[in-house]
Order: sequence, then C-alpha cells, then structure tokens
Amino acid sequence: MQDKKNNQIKFRVTDEEKEIIDAKFLQSGLKSKSQFLRKMVLVGEIYKVDLKEVKEHSAELGKIGRNVNQLMAKINTLNIIRTEDIKKIRQLMDETYKSEKEFIRFILTIIGKGI
Repeated sequence: MQDKKNNQIKFRVTDEEKEIIDAKFLQSGLKSKSQFLRKMVLVGEIYKVDLKEVKEHSAELGKIGRNVNQLMAKINTLNIIRTEDIKKIRQLMDETYKSEKEFIRFILTIIGKGI
C-alpha cells in the first residue's frame, strides 16, 4: 500500500521556469505533475525512452543478418566464393556499421536531453 501523502510543499517560479517545467512534465509521460516533481526532486533525472527506434534498429539488424546467412549458405553449398558475394558481404557490413552509428547517436541524444 502506498504511503498517504498529507504534506504539501509550495514554491514560486517565473513564467519561463513554469514553461520549462510544463514541457519537461509532458515529455516525461508521467500521469501527474505531482508525480513528476517528486521524481525530479527525489531521483534527480527522469528518462523516457521511446523503444520504437530500438525496435526498428533491431529489425534492420535482423534483416542484415538474414542476408548474411543466405550468402553463407550459398557459399557453403557451392564451396566457392564469388567476387559478387564478397561485394555483397562488404555492403552488408557497411550497412551494419551505419546502423550501429545511427543507433549510438540516438542513444546519446536521449542521454543528453535528460528527459
């Protein structure tokens, strides 16, 4: 059972500070401003992570992995590796590198915002 909250704390802020608080509250995804302010005071930071980008990143890496597996199965079946296969593997590796770089940038922006 949650403790009853029977103590009230009041404080004044400027119009600009109120706008900032309101914007951060909306970004937090929390249900009430009281809950938001308690978390900010007691914990210090609130992070809301939209997992949509993480899921998209995971799906993209899954596609690349399937392509590599198909190429490797083809190579194993034929017991030869063709120049076009090597080029395709390099392309897939480049796509993986690009995807990882974008994902890291995304994570760093979340951390930097301190939402």
